[in-house]
Amino acid sequence: MMRYKSAGGNPFGWLSEPAQALVHHFIRSTALDFYRGWVRGGEAVPVDEAAGLLADMTCNGAEGLMR
Repeated sequence: MMRYKSAGGNPFGWLSEPAQALVHHFIRSTALDFYRGWVRGGEAVPVDEAAGLLADMTCNGAEGLMR
């Protein structure tokens, strides 16, 4: 998450440092668990589609996928 700070912007900068740490932990652990599930599932979803799903859900939650 240091890439935000090094790029000159921190979208979580309005949060306290401890709150930012929780947000960063959530993003990292969610992405890692998503990746592990993708591998366990035999990588049945194309990598570009899986990456797009992860990015959308990380940034916007799952609500946009619900119908």
